[in-house]
Amino acid sequence: MYLSLLYPTLAQHNPLVAAEPPPLVSASGSSGLISSLLFETPGAWFLAFTLLIAAIALLTRPQKKLKYGGLVLFLLTLVFALAQHFITTDREAITIASRAAATAVAKADSAELQRLLSSDFKVTYSEAPLGRNKEETIRRAVEVFRVHPPEISINDVRVIVDNDRFARSQLNLTARNDQTGGYPIASWWILNWEKVSTGWQLTSADLFSSSIPLQGQ
Repeated sequence: MYLSLLYPTLAQHNPLVAAEPPPLVSASGSSGLISSLLFETPGAWFLAFTLLIAAIALLTRPQKKLKYGGLVLFLLTLVFALAQHFITTDREAITIASRAAATAVAKADSAELQRLLSSDFKVTYSEAPLGRNKEETIRRAVEVFRVHPPEISINDVRVIVDNDRFARSQLNLTARNDQTGGYPIASWWILNWEKVSTGWQLTSADLFSSSIPLQGQ
């Protein structure tokens, strides 16, 4: 996952804008709305807050049955809040992993990349249109970014979980280092994920767009 850094005319291009990829649509047709509402913030906390308000309202009523109902609802709200705090959904896990992958490349963290990338991983971008495999990717990251460490900012991560095994994410970031002359370069990446026994692993990463010209553009 490289940042297309070696261009001589960066100042001629908008350094902050890269064309956005099409919206992610689940292959299964599921939007994941229920899991998002139940276990992901801010949806989960909104639901917990709503339940808490309802519980307090019942507890303040004079009728004993309503008070008991309010107490039960309050306890359920507490259990729900604790559950959503400790449960990480697949979408949350992939969001975290997407950020971790970009950070690992920027820091040339070979151990983290070994963990995150699948054995058949492949990355394609402007300098490697035919792709690089896992070992080539890690070696290149170490060669380039340990010498020229970039400053990166992860602006957006979009995730769709297709089923219990496969998922996709879109990652938007900006990066700069001495090879860019200090100019920030924006890019969008398309990431594909597969769930294995140890968690989610990145199977492929493709550069979708960049704020500097790519080969063929």
